[in-house]
Amino acid sequence: MKHYSACLFLAVISAIMVPSVYPEGGPIDPARRSELLSSVLIKSTLTALNHSNITGNYTVLRELGSPVFKENYTAADLATSFATLRSQKVDLSPVLLMTPQLLKPPFQDQEGRLHLQGSCSLLNQQRVDFHLVYQTVASGWLIEHISIGVNADTRQAANVR
Repeated sequence: MKHYSACLFLAVISAIMVPSVYPEGGPIDPARRSELLSSVLIKSTLTALNHSNITGNYTVLRELGSPVFKENYTAADLATSFATLRSQKVDLSPVLLMTPQLLKPPFQDQEGRLHLQGSCSLLNQQRVDFHLVYQTVASGWLIEHISIGVNADTRQAANVR
């Protein structure tokens, strides 16, 4: 299990760095870079949460957090916070295939934290609504706040990438 957690951590950290790589040999315009970064952060965070819910182990999710996040939440605190979601066995893995829909453009607050708020369709007529906040540190963007809810998806069609 420790090997799996380490691999997940490395995969998520690597994924966060992906937007800095130039596709097809050219630089990414700033708007597209912001869109890619937002998508990677959303998908990697919700995937880490999904893995935590499946295993009941929130250690890796906590380690992906900022110093403030780690100070405020133990792995046990996170397990308690997401107990209802875990007991409902909500599968968040479809977020890897779906395009997150942001309610408003990503923005940084006065403290430099990045806010991403929106939703993403799941495959069972549900959607996950999220408000994710990240703090930048030397290693990249780290989780500072996670708020999610799962609701009926009333949208007609979901975008898949």
